[in-house]
Amino acid sequence: NAHDDRVTFWTNTLLALKQSGGIGTGFGTFQIMYRAVEPLADLKASYVNHAHSDYLEVLLEGGLPALVLLLAALGWIGARGVTLMRSKERSPDHRLAIAALAGMVLVILHSVVDYPLRMLAIEAAFGFLCALLIPAPPVAQIAKRRGAIGWLAVVPVLGCLYAVVVAGLA
Repeated sequence: NAHDDRVTFWTNTLLALKQSGGIGTGFGTFQIMYRAVEPLADLKASYVNHAHSDYLEVLLEGGLPALVLLLAALGWIGARGVTLMRSKERSPDHRLAIAALAGMVLVILHSVVDYPLRMLAIEAAFGFLCALLIPAPPVAQIAKRRGAIGWLAVVPVLGCLYAVVVAGLA
């Protein structure tokens, strides 16, 4: 059954991770690394294309540096979530941010047992939900930031777009 196969995938991925020494094998190398450790008894006509756990696959391919970045991202999402839930504000922006957080939590939890963030459409939607968690600055600050400094806001958006394109190519 699918559950048993996933446990096998995870076990073999952990073996590949152990053999990699935690330094990462390079993004896009999962299939090659998995085949190197897959027991002959597990071979089938089909092949394992992903670890069926975004976290295990990121750890295998990106190593400890990727783990640090992943924990930082999850920490930011968690901290932002705590702030949102403790807030007494109930504006439309606040409710939208809470809805975005709920959508993100669903994807984050699903990533434990599958690879939704390896699918470009879900990855792009997740990035959009992340953007909805960023609090809007007060109107007075927006007026002060007009001009060249306002363009700095474009940098994270371009970074997200770059990540989406690179992930799609990998």
